Amino acid sequence: MIKKKNLFIQILGISLIAQSCNIMYTPNMQNVPLLTEKNEVRATLGPFDYQAAYAVTDNIGVMLNGQYHTRNTNTYDYTYGENSLNNSKSSLIEGGVGYIGKLSENSVFEAYGGYGGGKNSTFDKYTDYTTGAFLRKESFSAKTNRFFIQPSIGFTNEYFDIAFSSRLLILNYSNIDTLNYTPLMLVDQKLLNIDKESFVFIEPAITIRGGYKWVKFQAQMMYSYKYNSTPLSYMPLTVTFGIHFDLSSRNNKKGAPNVSSIVE
Repeated sequence: MIKKKNLFIQILGISLIAQSCNIMYTPNMQNVPLLTEKNEVRATLGPFDYQAAYAVTDNIGVMLNGQYHTRNTNTYDYTYGENSLNNSKSSLIEGGVGYIGKLSENSVFEAYGGYGGGKNSTFDKYTDYTTGAFLRKESFSAKTNRFFIQPSIGFTNEYFDIAFSSRLLILNYSNIDTLNYTPLMLVDQKLLNIDKESFVFIEPAITIRGGYKWVKFQAQMMYSYKYNSTPLSYMPLTVTFGIHFDLSSRNNKKGAPNVSSIVE
């Protein structure tokens, strides 16, 4: 039991440490709604991710995902006596459409495909550690666009959801803008020529939810494998948490507001 607890702490620690680094790809939480019927609405809210999904018919679903990260780190270079204040931001909005198929009363297969875009930026301000005098500033920014395909299979009922999903992601960078970055710095931070190639990621994930009917607590663990050999700074492992909402007619029969009539 102690070993399992230590493993969980290590995994969570890796995720939190990675979020404090200057990285160019922060995987967003996979939207795995497990829709089961027409007019069902599901949504998940997390610290950095915002997701919603809607069943247009019993077999067609649409989704909308958003992500916003901002990180501030302060480091000291003992060699040069410099203090560095870094601010990194990443944003994303994407949409998708997919197929929904019930395998049994509580088992669901889904497959979504979609497109999204956003921006990544990092800004560094350097000051003298002793006097606080301004020394210089550096910045890097790039726009992103991405395509994804995401099949999943899962189980859902009033109290518990579990799903296994895998996302194939094709990521591109464009509109590179730099200030005071030398070629050596670009190489060192894995930023050189990132706009010259499409990066391919394969991302398996497991999603677990627990609660009752309309509200459940969600936890998701995802591993990101980069297919390309070209260097890129990214998070290989992410652990995310959120609150999941489910508004459906099957829940309405047991006392919830009638969502179908609201939608229609």
